[in-house]
Amino acid sequence: MRISLPRFGVGYLEVLATTASIFAAQGRYAVMELGAGWGPVGVRAVLLARRMGLQTHATFVEPMSGNQQRLARHMAVNGLSEPVHRRVAAAIGCVDGLGWMKSKPADWLSAREIEAREVEVALALPAGAAPAWPGNEVSLRGGQNATCVPVMTLQTLLGTAPTVNFMHMRFAGSPAKIVAGAKALQEKVHFLLIPNLPDPELDQTSEALQELGLRPIMAIKRGCELVEGVFSLKMEHAFGFWANPALTSAATFDRIKADFAQLLK
Repeated sequence: MRISLPRFGVGYLEVLATTASIFAAQGRYAVMELGAGWGPVGVRAVLLARRMGLQTHATFVEPMSGNQQRLARHMAVNGLSEPVHRRVAAAIGCVDGLGWMKSKPADWLSAREIEAREVEVALALPAGAAPAWPGNEVSLRGGQNATCVPVMTLQTLLGTAPTVNFMHMRFAGSPAKIVAGAKALQEKVHFLLIPNLPDPELDQTSEALQELGLRPIMAIKRGCELVEGVFSLKMEHAFGFWANPALTSAATFDRIKADFAQLLK
């Protein structure tokens, strides 16, 4: 089967990682997209896994109601019906409870704005100005808004979930703090991808994941140059892709790692 990859540039490594996780799956394929927005990664993964003859299950974690509506339409158009595929209206954080998500008002089609969202469990707001209940909104200085959203930890999210073949994280918080101590990652997640990281976060996140037993397939920093044939790409952000040796065979890990290593100049 031939796989059409996007142009060598933004999104290329994400599609390559998704494809690798699908080829490593057997019988069933479960994808989990955190900070899903309208669900581009999870929906694409399900459609490709179906073409490979796999039973599929997708979980999309997205706290904002507007994005939830767009996600629902995107799922419906592509034949992802609930409850086989599910939406979770929450943000991922370091503690369970409620938090404030602040974002600059932007067109939902702007990926840069979507990826600039930030969840702050303890966002400083004027005392008494904003009762904390889900959906409540306040205005901040600088043209930003803040919305109260449910927050859950990775451990809580994965606690009742089946094994996850591929997890994609996209948010502007601290992945290192969020993954630290999430033992369910070691027990249930085959592959984990976190794009668009600051360089310090890459080191800290990789260290936290390796303490949980995950091994890096590719962990590259900003400015690193990748080459594919006559095309080259200088990374604008750090990028991390990890595998779980407890759930992935050594041969599969070595093969995928070798494939990614070929891109390094």
